[in-house]
Amino acid sequence: MVYLPSMAEQTEVFIYSLGLGFLLGIFYDVFRTVRLAISSAKKIIFIQDVLYVLTCAFVSFLFYMVVINGNIRAYAMLGELLGWLIYYFSFGVFAIKASAAIIKYTKKLFWLIYKIATTPFIWIYRVLRKPMVFFYKKVRKKSKLLIKNSKMHLKIRRGILYNLRELVGVRKKRKKED
Repeated sequence: MVYLPSMAEQTEVFIYSLGLGFLLGIFYDVFRTVRLAISSAKKIIFIQDVLYVLTCAFVSFLFYMVVINGNIRAYAMLGELLGWLIYYFSFGVFAIKASAAIIKYTKKLFWLIYKIATTPFIWIYRVLRKPMVFFYKKVRKKSKLLIKNSKMHLKIRRGILYNLRELVGVRKKRKKED
């Protein structure tokens, strides 16, 4: 038995699919905002588009399974497309302009915070740079001298102990052989 939905049910499904398309349009703006904020490299855009299409396909599949019992109806697909287009050309224009402005001012704010946070360190560096360079040159000169002098090792003298004994007056008694 083929089930044909009534006109009221078709209208209800169409309105639901309009809403779903509208929500998918909002979801697309999330991807566009991330694209504006992070990077516009072609590989990243391609990956984002593939993820968006797969997500939309999965959400649409779930929608058709729940609302229309797995039946694919042209008016439901048309409703999704129409809802997406309504969002994209009406609210989407304002949303992308607003997100672009927000991202622009957020980047400027972070740049200002960065400048304010690093300015004391830059000032300290500029004040201490000359004494540090002077100290570095002195230490380097001394270390080169130490390295040069460390190559001259003490000579090992075996006779030092015997010389000391003779100076002190301690002599080893030798046995005389007759």
